[in-house]
Amino acid sequence: MTLPAALPLSMSQIATEVGATLPLSLLDPRVIALAVKSAGPVSFSDLLGQIGRYDGTVTPTSNGGGVYAPISGIPWLGGGVFAQFNVNYSSQTGGASLSFSTAPLWGGNITVINNTYSVSVVLTPYNSVTWNCGPGLPGGTLSSGVPNSLTIIPSL
Repeated sequence: MTLPAALPLSMSQIATEVGATLPLSLLDPRVIALAVKSAGPVSFSDLLGQIGRYDGTVTPTSNGGGVYAPISGIPWLGGGVFAQFNVNYSSQTGGASLSFSTAPLWGGNITVINNTYSVSVVLTPYNSVTWNCGPGLPGGTLSSGVPNSLTIIPSL
């Protein structure tokens, strides 16, 4: 999704873009990152045309004991560009990771929701271009060979 490129712009549109609920402040860290700023203040004009969430369908493939979903080239939150989302279901090395080819301004947690299977996972920052979590992922976090509807949003 992308915010409108011209005014008017509403707080509910901003909240939807970052996966938040109302009331929402322009000083919320997700909104500040969406405005491509390191700190407030933020104005509505700073938010025009910005992208704070990914909503799309991918068809993942198997990848050495895990599942790989390429989402490369898609911009997100503060200039980041997605590279891939991986899930490894091994009980010892399992986990999920989301990587970027260009680092987003956002440095907090990221929630990946698989709308197809109604499951989600919260990833924590590993470095400036990778977010991950450990083993114990719910089934359906990412399924190979079938279309998976994903939503990716910043989370507090």
